[in-house]
Amino acid sequence: MVSSVLKSYQDMRADMEKMYDDAHEKAMAMAGKVGVAPTAPELLPDNVIAPTLQLQQQRSIIGSTWLLQIILQLGERVDVVTVQASRLLALVPSVMKENQTKSQELQGVVDMYRDDLPSPQLFPAEFRWWRIKYAEEEEPPGSCATALKQCDEDEFTNIFTLLKIRSILPVTSGECERSFSAVRR
Repeated sequence: MVSSVLKSYQDMRADMEKMYDDAHEKAMAMAGKVGVAPTAPELLPDNVIAPTLQLQQQRSIIGSTWLLQIILQLGERVDVVTVQASRLLALVPSVMKENQTKSQELQGVVDMYRDDLPSPQLFPAEFRWWRIKYAEEEEPPGSCATALKQCDEDEFTNIFTLLKIRSILPVTSGECERSFSAVRR
C-alpha cells in the first residue's frame, strides 16, 4: 500500500502539468456548480522567483518541491521492514479473503522471518490450506488476536508463528515510545 502511494506521488511529480490541469478542471467545474467566478491567485511574490517565469513554471517549481518533500518524508517514516511487517496483516482471514491474497505475495515476509519459522519451505502449502479453511466462512476472524486464537499451532505452524510476530509488532513508532515512557515512570 505504501509503495502504491509513493508511486502515485512520483507519477504526479513526473507530470506536474497534467496534475495541475486536472485540478484546475475540477476547480472550474466546482466553481460553476456553486456559482462562483474562479480567480487565479499569484503563486509567488515577484521577488522570490524571477518575474520572467511563466505561471506553469511557477506551478511546477512549487508542486515538484512539495511532492518531493512528501516522498522523502514517507521514505524516512516507512522503511522496508515496516512495509514487510505490515504485509503480515494479509494472514488475518478477513483481510486475506477480501484481498484474495496469494502465498507469493507473502514470500518477502517469509524470507524476512525465515529464521523464526519452524518450516518456511512449507509455507505456500500451509497458506493454501489456511485460505481453504476460511473460504466459505461467513465471518472470518477480523484481527490478529482472533486469528491467533483460532489458529491450530500444530496444523499451521508457520502461520501461527507469523501471527504471533504480527501481534507483538507495534503499529506505529509512537506505541513503542509510549510503552518506553510508561516503563520510565
